[in-house]
Amino acid sequence: MISLASGFGTVRRADAMLMSRAFSSGRPRCSRSTMDCRQSKGFTLIELLVVIAIIAILIALLLPAVQQAREAARRVQCRNHLRQVGIALHNYHDVHTTLPPGSMVLSPLYPVQSGWGWATFILPFLEQATLYDRVDFNIGNTLAGNRELIGRSLESFRCPTDPAPDRISVTMPTSGSIAVAHGNYCGITSALFEASRTRFRDLTDGASQTILVGERRYHTANVGEVTSSWCGILAYEAGYLPYASLPHLPVFPGDVVNQGDRFNSSHAQGVHFLAGDGSVHFVSESLDRAVYYALSTPSGGEAVSGAF
Repeated sequence: MISLASGFGTVRRADAMLMSRAFSSGRPRCSRSTMDCRQSKGFTLIELLVVIAIIAILIALLLPAVQQAREAARRVQCRNHLRQVGIALHNYHDVHTTLPPGSMVLSPLYPVQSGWGWATFILPFLEQATLYDRVDFNIGNTLAGNRELIGRSLESFRCPTDPAPDRISVTMPTSGSIAVAHGNYCGITSALFEASRTRFRDLTDGASQTILVGERRYHTANVGEVTSSWCGILAYEAGYLPYASLPHLPVFPGDVVNQGDRFNSSHAQGVHFLAGDGSVHFVSESLDRAVYYALSTPSGGEAVSGAF
């Protein structure tokens, strides 16, 4: 019995010595009951750098997809804005039996008119009746109380892809600088021109084959900031500022979609246009020039086959 106890004592002392050596040598700590070794783990510097590199690659791969998704949403919103403009034009026509005048401008031979554009006249049909009621159509749109109104930025006339400011600054010849709301939707002069009274029955080429409104992005020129504001052409006591805000533009033979300072957009490879039947089309910048010109003439007698 003594020798057996002595043997157990010897074994226990040996176990203690082994455990002590294990701790002192940095080996993993072991449970005596399960002999399950446990060791705390952590990232090395190389592993951390690899993880960071993988995350960066994933972000680089996802970023273009996120940007494309955002642009697709902006294009849908832009189409919806133009569609609402189309509905408003049709409602205006139903009430007045004609489309609104492209701008309240006659010619240099006549007294100065108010300058208000086609977009001003459809405000009541875009839930902007309160603003419309405050407009004084008897005087220039840069005069008196109108001066404050034309700085109102209206989302219905803005393309969300265009990063332009809400307002541009225009220096008037006689009364300092004024703020003018930026706008992206410009009429086609062949249908919406100075003091025009175009009716849908005048679109003899077909309402679905005639474009009435197109996109035009903000830009700067030697005359300063240029826009297509809802207020029309800027009119003051002695005349007009025809370049600061253009409510309508012509399409000439040989013009191309997304050209220079004419009908263009911040979208890639095309421009949204509103047709006379209220439909909205994303027109590719590769569209044939002759087809583009034919679409811009309401009664040119051209036949455009297929979708544009």
